[in-house]
Amino acid sequence: MPDPIPLYWKRGTTLIAKFAQPQPVEATMETIMTMRSTTFAYLQAPSSRVRAPSGDFVALFVPIIPLAQLEEWIHNYGGTEKAVDLHSRETISPKGIIRDTENYGELCLFRRWICEDDNQIYLECQSLPRRRNFLQIGTFETALPKIRVLPASGCTVDKLPAAKAMAGRLIPALLNRFEATTVANRLNDTILKGVGIQDLSHIITAITAPIAQAATDYQRYEFFGDSILKFTVSYQLFLAQPSWHEGYLSESRDNLVNNKRLARAALETGLDRFILTNGFVPREWDSPLISQKSSLHASKRKRNLSIKMLADVVEALIGAGYMDGGLHRAQACLHCFLPEIDKFTSTNAVGEVVSTTRANLMHDTTRQA
Repeated sequence: MPDPIPLYWKRGTTLIAKFAQPQPVEATMETIMTMRSTTFAYLQAPSSRVRAPSGDFVALFVPIIPLAQLEEWIHNYGGTEKAVDLHSRETISPKGIIRDTENYGELCLFRRWICEDDNQIYLECQSLPRRRNFLQIGTFETALPKIRVLPASGCTVDKLPAAKAMAGRLIPALLNRFEATTVANRLNDTILKGVGIQDLSHIITAITAPIAQAATDYQRYEFFGDSILKFTVSYQLFLAQPSWHEGYLSESRDNLVNNKRLARAALETGLDRFILTNGFVPREWDSPLISQKSSLHASKRKRNLSIKMLADVVEALIGAGYMDGGLHRAQACLHCFLPEIDKFTSTNAVGEVVSTTRANLMHDTTRQA
């Protein structure tokens, strides 16, 4: 399951999304269809964009109530009502989001009723917060909400209370991080199997490209992993080739750690399939559907990834290994991509280097004599 996800709701307010262990649920097809309807209600409520009324959503979101009560929940909270009908029933304060049907369904929150002498009814409303990317602190809104007066005849009111509806704005961020965790977990169980990385957040950071504009990316881990890679290769060459001078050692190391070699290793192992490059743009986001995922998998969509990016991710994963479990875990990760590098540093690494150096010196002295 994903680690707790911080969601930066507004200035001074950070929500933490935590995930419990999954539990099996016995559900009929009818129940699944109802769960799709609740998911649609959450997705549609804070959005002015018209969505399909239902879909085979990859993830379903339901209120914390018994499944048997979902039909009643949909009946109570699904759909909209005309604002004038609410006023005629003397509803003091509508709880749902107001939709201005005469202005492309623009969303706002109710403030008060205004009744003019000509029997015209209006709503005084305030605009919804514009913030949608809750994964980054970014810049919070400082301006006061925009106040508007709308004719009630051109407005509808969602049955779902606005306090519940705004939870729908969190769904894109939650699914974005959940997908990243799923990719990282699959990588950990395949290419990195046996390395033993425990904290998936290190893998997520290591496979996230800067162009994804996520909260973290691989750049710092790549810097660190590059140093570990060069050190480990230098260590093996120094012990394995006691007769080589500095020039041969450097050339051989460069051949092993250059970007082309690392990129080839990434392609040979299939690492390129796990690199996260898509940016998170909430305003363009749409809920993933099972049917869409299946068609994308069938088409085997290709991506153009640079040699440098492939190499950087290999180095970043080495850095992630160190961050999770120290040098030996980093070197185990390195071995997944460069199996020819199998001489890892031990607790007596300094002693091995000194012994090798001393033996070489004695050999040279004997030969000269």
